[in-house]
Order: sequence, then C-alpha cells, then structure tokens
Amino acid sequence: MNSARGSSLSRGDTSRRILQIRVHLIQEVANYMGIIATQLFQRAANHDNSKFSPEEFEVFEEMTPLLETLTYGSEEYKQALAKMQPALDHHYRENNHHPEYYEDGIKGISLIDLIEMVCDWMATTKRVQNGDIYTSLEINKKRFGIDDQLAKILENTNVILVGSSLLDFPFLNAELLTCPSCIVRGKDGAII
Repeated sequence: MNSARGSSLSRGDTSRRILQIRVHLIQEVANYMGIIATQLFQRAANHDNSKFSPEEFEVFEEMTPLLETLTYGSEEYKQALAKMQPALDHHYRENNHHPEYYEDGIKGISLIDLIEMVCDWMATTKRVQNGDIYTSLEINKKRFGIDDQLAKILENTNVILVGSSLLDFPFLNAELLTCPSCIVRGKDGAII
C-alpha cells in the first residue's frame, strides 16, 4: 500500500490506469476534432450556396467577370461592390463565415467560421487582378477591425494554405478533385 496516497494500487495497476486515462483523452480529442472536421467538410460542400438563390444569382453572374479584372480593395472594386449591394446584403445574411453576418462583426465569428472565411479569402485572391492574400489580409484587418493577434493567426494559416495543395494528400479520393459534375457553371459557361 502506498501510504502517501492511501492507495492500494500496484505499480502495474497505476500504469494501466494512466494508459486508460491517456487512451480516453485521445479518444475525446479525436471526437472533438472529428466534429470540427465534419463541420468543415459540410461547409466546403455547401459554401456560398446562396449565390444560386434568386436574390443573388443574376447579380453574381453579371458582376463576377468584372470583379475578376479589378484589384481587391481598389476604388473600382468598391464601386463594383456598391452596385451589388442588395445581393451582397442577402449573401452576408445567409453565410456566417462573413463578419457582416454578425451584429458585432468579427467578434461574433466562431473558429469554424474563421477557417471558412480565410479559405474564402484565399480563393478570392486567385480570382482577382493582382490577387495577393497578404495584401488582402491587411485590407481586411482594417475593414473588419481585426486585432494584431488574430491577424497574425490568419497570416500563419495562410502560410500553410499557400504552401499546400489537395494533391499533397494522396489519401483523398482523386475523383473528388476532378469531378466534372462538381463544377458549377453559369449561363456563359464560366466556372462559378
């Protein structure tokens, strides 16, 4: 008996108990990570589906080709967005990865929203003239009142995204990456 603890557990029993606790902890962590991963996969499958709604579809179909020729954050870009305002207002109301969705902006956003948001920003930089995620981060830091700590976290996350590709993960189903029926096209045939 261990008099200091008043326990009758042997060294072997203690080791088994520690192992049980560790395995349980790992299972709990894996469970929570699975919940987050599932949320992210669901969001990836449904990202910006509101763009297909009557309130948004025609506006985005008309304006997206113009936005692609403009530099993010420029006066011309802001003027183009102003022309889209009713559709953008609807879009922000329907998609909680946008800070505009929340009454208190970026402070209302969850970590899962934040991940979708940063992936959205990354993808957007590839569709606009002179797209650069780090310039976009600086613009959005001011636009949404993002503090230095969160801005650094977003920057660190983008370092991972910039240096990665789904092709770096061979365990993913290659059909998912090249699925023609997964590509959505507008009336003009352009990928939306």
